[in-house]
Amino acid sequence: SSKTLEGREWRVMAQLNAGRTVPREDYYVLLKELVNNNNLLRAEFWLQKAMDNWINPDVTMYNIIIHGYCRRGDMKEATRWRSKMITFGLHPDIFTETAFLQCHISKGDMKMAEELVERLKIEGLVDNACYNILAGGYVNNPAYQDKALQLIQFMEASGFKLSLKVAAKYLLSVP
Repeated sequence: SSKTLEGREWRVMAQLNAGRTVPREDYYVLLKELVNNNNLLRAEFWLQKAMDNWINPDVTMYNIIIHGYCRRGDMKEATRWRSKMITFGLHPDIFTETAFLQCHISKGDMKMAEELVERLKIEGLVDNACYNILAGGYVNNPAYQDKALQLIQFMEASGFKLSLKVAAKYLLSVP
């Protein structure tokens, strides 16, 4: 709830004002709650506050904000935060990339989603989640039913597990 979130923010601020170090995990929880409540500017503020207080941000902190912007469909801001992460010396991980993959698919940009999965394959980062996200995008788009079947068959032959959610959607979409 918003009262719990405000209380958490006040507690963190009180710790900082008292000169105490706020544990990294407290920042994680605060950032996640802010993003889940669509308060991305406040999440950005708290990430900066962590940095101001000698907590070096890590990939997880950046990913929380990137996921928030991707869920919102704001690829421009998500990309800006990905660039900030890289500038800070951190490397995007599979969680960063799956946020962008989901964003491309939710925007209906299957070409960019496919290109991202191909790049992840080359980099050796593609995983079960990536294939399931892409398969879900195919299944939800009638124009991609053939690609959905091809990907599902590839996943089965390669030892990847199709999620029950995607499998059920596929079975319901086949005439």
